[in-house]
Amino acid sequence: MKIGEKPSLANMDLADMFGLWWDVPWVRYLVLSFIPIGIIDGVYTSLLFAAHGPEFEYNLLVRLAFTNDFGMVWIIINIVSFALFTMLAGSYYLHTRTNVFGNRTRWLSLIISIRMGTALHNMLAYYWIPEAPLLAMLGAFLLYIGMNILLNRDRDVSMKGVKRYFKAKYDRFHDALLTRGINPTSEGDLQNVNEEKNDENSEKATKWAKRIAYMLTAIIVFVAIPFVLVGIARFTGASDWSGLFGDIFYWNYVSGPTFIMGFVMILGAVGIAVYLIFKAFDTGKGAW
Repeated sequence: MKIGEKPSLANMDLADMFGLWWDVPWVRYLVLSFIPIGIIDGVYTSLLFAAHGPEFEYNLLVRLAFTNDFGMVWIIINIVSFALFTMLAGSYYLHTRTNVFGNRTRWLSLIISIRMGTALHNMLAYYWIPEAPLLAMLGAFLLYIGMNILLNRDRDVSMKGVKRYFKAKYDRFHDALLTRGINPTSEGDLQNVNEEKNDENSEKATKWAKRIAYMLTAIIVFVAIPFVLVGIARFTGASDWSGLFGDIFYWNYVSGPTFIMGFVMILGAVGIAVYLIFKAFDTGKGAW
């Protein structure tokens, strides 16, 4: 890379792409922890194909490889390619994290989380867990959030830094408790405190009414989720399909759209409920 040139993938040489990640310990451990995902995905894809046949695999390229006796070739390619990709992701992060306007690592987090989600789905589906798609989507979503947090850092992660962070949080909490426990020492302070208490008492009923309204609405949203899911299943015909073929999930023209609609609805409902709960306990708006 030339002096003054903005760090990007285009100005990384081959040695930096696949070797820079090894220089920083926490990035090295992160990359090494992700490499087995490709192995797990390949092994359980092979087991699912042997147990259920090609109908279970919705990836046309993977299905074509296994039906033409190239399954082992695909497994090797899958493991090696994902290992190289995680190395590239770690190296790219280290190469671009000093950018003034940040580095573009969301696409790396997205690809890694999707690969983890597919591996988790294959593993759970092999053991006949009906909630495999939902758990896989949830795991991928949580990993995406975690990877975004890690890959947006401009400093290294270390045990000292983690201890320092929690110690600062604890000290701040301890100082807040001490501040609340300080008693007023003068009559003027006592008068101000009494006036503040009177103002708080006059607004207490309104605050509690708002808080209860937000919480009740959040509870109603949570309670309504299964009823909406049943309605979606009946509307798309998934309930009839489940009655004929059982509860095990197969990705097809009936279950696929139903699952996507249901998952989006659950995310939306949970988001609304969480927003209402935070709204009820929001100190900035005067709820407390």
